Amino acid sequence: MSALLRVLAVLAVAGVVAVLAERPAPEARVAGGTLRGRWTRSRPSGRDVAAFEGIRYAKPPVDDLRFQPPVAADEPWTGVRAADKLGAVCPQRNFLAPGATAVEGSEDCLFLNVYRGDQSKPGLLPVMVMIHGGGFTNGASNIYGPEYLLDRDVVYVSINYRLFALGFLSTGDDVVPGNQGLKDMALALRWVRDNVRAFGGDPDNVTIFGESAGAASVHYLMLSPLTRGLFHRVIQMSGSALAPWALFQPAQARAKAVKLADALGCPSTQGSAALRDCLLTKSAEDIVKAEDALAQWASHPVVQFRPTVEPRGAGAFLDKHPAQVYADGGAHDVPVLTGVTSEEGCILATPIVEKAELLADLDKRFAEVASIIFYTDHLPRGVNDQVYATLRREYFGDRAVDLASVDELLQLTTDGFFSYSTLEAARLHARHLKSPVFLYELGRVGERSLALLLGATKETRPRYGVCHGDDLQYVFPTDAFFPQPPSASDEAFSRIFLDWFTTFALTGSPTTDGSWPAVKDTSTGTEYAFLDAPGLTVRRGFHNDRLARWSGLPVNAALAPGGGREHRDEL
Repeated sequence: MSALLRVLAVLAVAGVVAVLAERPAPEARVAGGTLRGRWTRSRPSGRDVAAFEGIRYAKPPVDDLRFQPPVAADEPWTGVRAADKLGAVCPQRNFLAPGATAVEGSEDCLFLNVYRGDQSKPGLLPVMVMIHGGGFTNGASNIYGPEYLLDRDVVYVSINYRLFALGFLSTGDDVVPGNQGLKDMALALRWVRDNVRAFGGDPDNVTIFGESAGAASVHYLMLSPLTRGLFHRVIQMSGSALAPWALFQPAQARAKAVKLADALGCPSTQGSAALRDCLLTKSAEDIVKAEDALAQWASHPVVQFRPTVEPRGAGAFLDKHPAQVYADGGAHDVPVLTGVTSEEGCILATPIVEKAELLADLDKRFAEVASIIFYTDHLPRGVNDQVYATLRREYFGDRAVDLASVDELLQLTTDGFFSYSTLEAARLHARHLKSPVFLYELGRVGERSLALLLGATKETRPRYGVCHGDDLQYVFPTDAFFPQPPSASDEAFSRIFLDWFTTFALTGSPTTDGSWPAVKDTSTGTEYAFLDAPGLTVRRGFHNDRLARWSGLPVNAALAPGGGREHRDEL
C-alpha cells in the first residue's frame, strides 16, 4: 500500500469514528432499568451496530456463592447504567499466549453482551446466543465479536460462564453437585428470554450455538429440564455431550475433586463438606494454577473439569446420562445443525508432532499415553492395553507413530475425540425426536489455521488440514488469533458459511431449497453436507469404515447410560 493510500485509509477510519461519536449513544430499557451502550460497525459492509456490553446477569459468584448455582442479578437501578465496556473474563490462563503462567480475570465475571444492527426492518429479529469454547477451562465472550454476524438481520448475544474447577468442580454428591458453568448459561438464557425484546430480538426465536466445549454445552442445554422453552434451535460446531472429554460420571468427578484438594493442601478424606470449605479459602489464582499439578502427560488430559451427572433434585441441571435423556423423552425437540472439521484431531496431534520427544514417547508407550489423551486411564490397564492395541493396528498397521504417519494420527484423534460422538449424537436425535438434525463436515482449508497457534510453522501447517477451530474464522473476526486480515477467498466463503447459519436460525434449516438433507436414523448411508468453496456437496456415509472401528469398544462406555460404572472401583 502506498503512503497516500495509507493516509486515505486512516482518514476514512477517523471519519467513521467521528460520525459514530456524534450519534447519541444507544439505549435499551430492560427489566432492571435503562442501559446505555455504544456504537460500532459491522464488517465488511459497515452497518451501524448498537453494542451493549458488560451486562451483569448474575451476582458475583464469590465467597459463599463459589461452587454454588448462580443467583440472578435482579436488583433494579435508577438512572442510566453504562453498558459500553466488556466485563471481566472468568479466571483462566491466557490460552492465546503459549506458555503463559499468569492467571487473568476475576470471579466477578458473569456478564453478557448484546448487539443489534441499526436498521429499520419491521418486527423482531432472530436471536443468536454464542457459548464460547475452550475445554471448559479457557475462553470468554469477548473474543467472539459481532462484526460478521451483524452484517445480517439478527440480534447477537455472547456470554461468560465459570470455568475450570470454579465452574465444573463436583464432589459427586449434594455438597457440590457440579455443573455451575452450565447453570450460569441457563440463567443467562433466562435473562435473554426476559429482556431481548428491548433490543429488537424475538424471545420466541432464539438459536443457541457454540464451538468445541461450547458445542457440548449447547447440547447439554438441550438436555436439561432447567432450560425448557428458553431456545428454539441449536448449532453445535465440533462438540457434543457424548464426546469423551465432555462428561464425568459422578465417581470420576469426585476423584478429580480429590486430586485438586490434594494439590492445594486441602483434606480429601474428611468428607465433601471439609473439602469444599477448604477450597473456599483458596484464591481463584491458586485454583487455576493447580491445573499444572493435575497434568499426567505433557498438557494432558486437556480437559480437567467437565460436566457431570448430578444427584437427583429440583435444582439438578442433568441427573441422568445424556443418552438416557433421549431414551426417556427428555431432550428438547428442536432442530439441530451439527458438524466437524475434516481434521479436528489437529488440536491434539499438532503439539505432539511438533515436539519430537512427545511423538517418540507416544510411539513407545502408545496404550498408556493414549489412555490419558482419550480419558480412559480410569479403566483397568488390561482393558486399555487391548483397546489401544486394536486401535493402533486399525489406524497404523505395523508402522511406527512418527512423522511418516501424521495422517493416521490425525484420523485417530479426529475420530475418537470428535467425529464418532458427533455422529452418534445425530443418530440419537433422529431416532428419538421429530425435529430435523443436519450434519456437516467442513473441508475447506483456509489461509489461517489454529494449527499455527498450536506449534505448527508455515512450512508444516499444510499437513494438518482443516484444524479444530478453523471454522470460527468464518463466523467471527479472529483478530485476537491472527493479526493478518482474511483473504478475499476466505471472506467470500465466510459469507456463504454465515448464510447457512443465519438461514438455520431463521427457518430451522440451513438451506431454503432443501438441498441439505436431514439425518435419518440409520447405521449406514448417513447423508451429510461437505462444505467447501463454492458451496456444499451432499455425501453419503459419514466415514463409516473409520468410525466403525470405535463401535462397541469399552472406551466408548461413556456413550451409553451407566457407562463406566463397572470400573468405578478403579477410581
